Amino acid sequence: MILKEDNRQGGTELAVFYLDNRVINFDPFNVEVTAG
Repeated sequence: MILKEDNRQGGTELAVFYLDNRVINFDPFNVEVTAG
């Protein structure tokens, strides 16, 4: 379990990602994971 504040922050960051990258419902997109 995570704190509700952390969950809310994650949702906010995901929404910003969608807006910044113009992702709308059901749009496919790729996520590339790279070493930090």
